[in-house]
Amino acid sequence: MYSKLSETIIQLEISLYTNGEILMVSEKLLRVIACPETKQDLVVADDAIVQKINDLIEQGELLNRSKQKVSEKIDGGLIQKEDRKYLYPIRDEIPILLIDESIPLDSI
Repeated sequence: MYSKLSETIIQLEISLYTNGEILMVSEKLLRVIACPETKQDLVVADDAIVQKINDLIEQGELLNRSKQKVSEKIDGGLIQKEDRKYLYPIRDEIPILLIDESIPLDSI
């Protein structure tokens, strides 16, 4: 069960550099989290993918996996390491590991 302690640990493990553009996710965190659907390891999305996603969000053209329009820009993302089909957004330094909130990468 998700607890306040878990949230605190996650927030401690993820930090933004002072310029607010580069997202840093610790190796320790990446070792303990996984894709909630496939259980694949996750890797940090590169800046180019995050920028493309934010551009599509700004244009109102991005749908998440549940076919809902994504309206809030992301700070970063985590991608399935093996098949790279979906990105799990990171907002306010917290990874959103919900299947329905994931962003399909096939059209990015």
